[in-house]
Amino acid sequence: MVPTTRPEYAVDLKQGLPPLRRHWILERDGRRARGGGRWGLKAKPGRTVTQMHYARKGIVTQEMEFVGLARAGSPEHVRSEVARGRAIIPNNVNHPNPSR
Repeated sequence: MVPTTRPEYAVDLKQGLPPLRRHWILERDGRRARGGGRWGLKAKPGRTVTQMHYARKGIVTQEMEFVGLARAGSPEHVRSEVARGRAIIPNNVNHPNPSR
């Protein structure tokens, strides 16, 4: 039995889930790699790269879109709730696999 409904997806149980959010993070945040490890990302000095920071600036991130679509809601509603502090998006850049 194949544990996916997408025939184009090659299952490799040793690799784990693909890092779905990796390109979102790298394109948006201007992050740099820390020494060692597969990820080891941290914000560049002087940069604020939290979901709340983006939400309060009126920016809908791809994570907000993902949550909005996954929960049958609007990405703008997710942004608004995050900006007000009434919702959070558990979002560790060093663990970019989606969780549902």
